[in-house]
Amino acid sequence: MKTIQILSGFWRESARGLRLFNFSAYVTVPILMFILHIRWWTFWVLVVTILFLAIIERYGYTPPVAILAIRAYLAGKLIKRRKSMFQKKLDC
Repeated sequence: MKTIQILSGFWRESARGLRLFNFSAYVTVPILMFILHIRWWTFWVLVVTILFLAIIERYGYTPPVAILAIRAYLAGKLIKRRKSMFQKKLDC
């Protein structure tokens, strides 16, 4: 009778991102959109999305991290604040 081996490292792969046929799982939304509404423009949306995700993954970013990096780039290095937001308002 064979014994069942308990894998000691089954959590090892839990931090990896989801993949679908070697593409990020974020591609599933345009694929579903293309399958449900087969038109040329949805095909091109799918192709552009796959290319965009392939490019950002080539640089080591995931889509949420890429969006944060683009937002930080557009915001710039200077942090602007309003003095009125941080002053206590005293009503006398």
